[in-house]
Amino acid sequence: NHYVTNIKIHYAMHLLRTTDMPVKEISYTCGFSSVTNLNATIKKFYGFTPSDYRNADESMLEVFNAINDMT
Repeated sequence: NHYVTNIKIHYAMHLLRTTDMPVKEISYTCGFSSVTNLNATIKKFYGFTPSDYRNADESMLEVFNAINDMT
C-alpha cells in the first residue's frame, strides 16, 4: 500500500510542476479520493502541501527534492 501511495504522490508532484492542471483534477487523476486526501497525504509524507510545491522557487525545490529522495 505504501508503494502505491508513493507512486501516486510522485505522479501528482510531477503534474504539479509540469502542468497547470488544478490540484483537484490532479488529485483525481492520480487516484486520490479527494483533494483533501491528496493534501493530507503529501503533507504527512513530505511536510508541505501541493500548492507549496507548485509555487516553490528553485531553491525550495532543491529542498523538496532532497526530502523526496530520502523516501
